[in-house]
Amino acid sequence: MVGGLQGSTYPEKLRELGLQTLEDRRQEADLTLMYEVIRGECKVRGEKWYKMAEDTGHRTRATADPCRLEVPQSRLDIRRNIFTCRVPALWDSLPTSVRD
Repeated sequence: MVGGLQGSTYPEKLRELGLQTLEDRRQEADLTLMYEVIRGECKVRGEKWYKMAEDTGHRTRATADPCRLEVPQSRLDIRRNIFTCRVPALWDSLPTSVRD
């Protein structure tokens, strides 16, 4: 709670405090963690979390990008919110220069 901002909208409060939205901060944290997993900079075994699209054996334009991640299939909506399912699409939406 920050005093003096009563009656302000959420975007106005963020602007006044110089903060990003919670969604933006979560996405940044997800991408940072994915980067660390891919680079082997954390104690998590990345091959259990994700597959690079080039390793799937299918040759398409999508798999030609060595930094592209395969998005696991999920039948249930609840599973789509798990880190391993939600982050590959976010990661792949980054420009190649950023992923490299």
